[in-house]
Amino acid sequence: MPVDEMDMLDRRIAAALQVDGRASWRQIAEVLDEPVRMVSRRANALLAAQTVRVTAVLDLVHWHLATLTCAPKAADAVARAVAGRGDVNMVYTLAHGGLVLAETRVERGSTIMNLWTELGAIDGVEQVTLEPILRYFRTIDDWRPAILTPDEIARLEVPTDPVSSQEPHEPLDDVNAAIADALISDGRRPYDALGALVGISEPTARRRVESLRQRGVLRIRALVSPQALGLPVETMIWVDCPPAAASTVGAAIAALPQVAYAVLTLGSSAVVAYLACVDNRQLRSVLTDSHWGTDVTRIRSTTVLRAFKRSGLLL
Repeated sequence: MPVDEMDMLDRRIAAALQVDGRASWRQIAEVLDEPVRMVSRRANALLAAQTVRVTAVLDLVHWHLATLTCAPKAADAVARAVAGRGDVNMVYTLAHGGLVLAETRVERGSTIMNLWTELGAIDGVEQVTLEPILRYFRTIDDWRPAILTPDEIARLEVPTDPVSSQEPHEPLDDVNAAIADALISDGRRPYDALGALVGISEPTARRRVESLRQRGVLRIRALVSPQALGLPVETMIWVDCPPAAASTVGAAIAALPQVAYAVLTLGSSAVVAYLACVDNRQLRSVLTDSHWGTDVTRIRSTTVLRAFKRSGLLL
């Protein structure tokens, strides 16, 4: 389905899947107060056209923001090469020289030096900067664009332990690892099919998935482009502030509905965030009229030219 053919119901269904990518069509229909058949038909069309894609992401520890500098004409080729790596979650090209921004992790058994060396060896890369992510204020699966009401969101949300979701987790056992792989491939894979695939019963598959999600080990994500939701202005911002104010500033930024991603980093800027806005006027309002700016010493921003990978999925 072309993005420009999505109407408000399509966007509301997509937004509901962003809250819970595994919600049943009946549950979504009840929350949206729409006929089940219509929701089912529209939702399946969105999934079939890959306008909305549902996947899973494992726990958010040992991740870094990588900034790769290259010649502007080499940026797309570098972005494709980075996006092809299995340890990379997202890749954007930015309208600031030849910058490619990626979220990547250090694989078990590897080191930060190995990652830095491998990224630097990509043809066209001139410089690599790696900044550890110290805290996630908001991830794409936490993003709730202002399409659903707070009550609708609350009726769809899956409870997650806020403490364990930020802590390192033990390696998955073979069954849970197989479940994770299956859901990364298809985040809406039915429990009976999931159980048959990994060799367990449907109730056991359900219990394991629910446990992984509640502990924050596995996050179900519905991937839909901001443009499809009527938010075509995509921007990255780097926010400088005193260290003591970083947590407060980051949390305030993440609370804005236009902010789809916000992290605390050990880098030149305390907070890095990704915004999706209706237009430049709304972007200006977010950057200049919001209360979170009182503790900020500097904001740098740049337009996202193109996304090559989101939530681990190639685009």
